[in-house]
Amino acid sequence: PKQVKAVVMEAIKPLQDEVDRLGKEILGQTAAAEAINQTIAKGQVYEEAVVERLQAWSSVNGFEVHHVGADNKPGDILVCVTDKSLPGVNLSIGVETRDRQAAAGRKMINDSMERSMAERSADYGVYLSKDTTGLAKEIGDWAEGESALGSWIATTDEHLMNSIRFLIFAHRILALKSEIPEVDVQSLEPQLERIR
Repeated sequence: PKQVKAVVMEAIKPLQDEVDRLGKEILGQTAAAEAINQTIAKGQVYEEAVVERLQAWSSVNGFEVHHVGADNKPGDILVCVTDKSLPGVNLSIGVETRDRQAAAGRKMINDSMERSMAERSADYGVYLSKDTTGLAKEIGDWAEGESALGSWIATTDEHLMNSIRFLIFAHRILALKSEIPEVDVQSLEPQLERIR
């Protein structure tokens, strides 16, 4: 029995060593991921993921998406829309991405949007939090605001595309109202409310 045990132990030793090595590797990768989650790199990873999603979505819709946040200035992404249905009506939307646990309230978001929109010369802004933990209770998962530079929406990742659609639609309503005053803009309000 002792010889059998010794033979079995020797036979499984390389397997045991490999399991130990893999366990240490997994622990190391987990520690590295947790360390990244405590640094600015976490925000960059999220920002790049949002850029990729927006570029895929915009290619079907004919928008341009520019990743401008690499320069560490306010405003991470710029979405440029050329509206072919209304000649001369173009708009840009600055997106500020956040992957934080600290909840931002209306004042902080408004100040952030003003800086981002000014830096990127954006007509509108989206303050995008990865989830609701980055937004104060007063914001919830969707809030609209108006800064000195234009309208903005604060929302969570799941509502990103709808926030851009909403701002485009609101812009089109304003353009129609100024170009063709007799258009019944009130009849368009239910559509805007549906997007909301």
